[in-house]
Amino acid sequence: MPTLSYDGVADFYVKSLEDFKKAYDDPYYKDVVKKDEEYLFDVKNMHIMIGTETHVIDGSNIVEGRPQKK
Repeated sequence: MPTLSYDGVADFYVKSLEDFKKAYDDPYYKDVVKKDEEYLFDVKNMHIMIGTETHVIDGSNIVEGRPQKK
């Protein structure tokens, strides 16, 4: 089985893309976290993937509006 070409992954769950973008404008991120990222990671070759999450089951109930198989 082939291995992945990278050493790690980070998942961020946010309410909106705007909230995620705001985090990068935070002074603490700019002054502290970003410097660590640039030191620890190959940021020029990082890949970013953005997706969404859709709830199809909530508890034990099928979420309304989803197609159901018969």
